[in-house]
Amino acid sequence: MQAGKLRERVTIQRETVTRDSFGAEVNPWKDVATVWASVRARTIQSTGETFVATADQVLATISHTVRIRQRAGLSPKMRLLWGNRVLQIEAISDPTGRKAEMLLQCQEIVETLS
Repeated sequence: MQAGKLRERVTIQRETVTRDSFGAEVNPWKDVATVWASVRARTIQSTGETFVATADQVLATISHTVRIRQRAGLSPKMRLLWGNRVLQIEAISDPTGRKAEMLLQCQEIVETLS
């Protein structure tokens, strides 16, 4: 993998479970690592973009492929922060089988008020 292709910084996060002062479960996200990545939006034909309307907002999902160096412990239960955008990890693969890089298929949920 050429290092120059990894031009974006993404932060890997995992969900943690804690309790608030009333004993209710709170699930904040905790930073695991910040790594270099290549982030590419997938074309509309292959994304299967969906729009979900709720009472006061519309949620649109956009698909991205994120390429990073090999990293142990990564799972689809984690998410990525890319600037002010949140990418939920859907699938992880090793495209070459050499354990040098990982491809992460991610979904970005965009909230817009209607």
